[in-house]
Amino acid sequence: MTVYVDDLRDYGNQVRGYARRYGTIWCHLSCGGDCEELHEMARRLGLRRSYAQHMDNPNHFFHHYDLIPSKRAQALRLGAIYQSIWDTARMWD
Repeated sequence: MTVYVDDLRDYGNQVRGYARRYGTIWCHLSCGGDCEELHEMARRLGLRRSYAQHMDNPNHFFHHYDLIPSKRAQALRLGAIYQSIWDTARMWD
């Protein structure tokens, strides 16, 4: 399995609460199947497992972590593969 990052995007007012202190430009760290590799990459990035999104819903297609630009760059250095958000969505069709 592979771990992916997509493009950085300005989420503007969608970023709320505590996360806003990190800015509004984010991307996603996602996977193509079993999420253990996703969690391992997140751990290597210093992210808490509680930051994972949609993990409580096994029917949700897009389990992911949100990343700020510096964490995205670090994920790429650690072996994550760039994939557009559209290609990621097609993976789950």
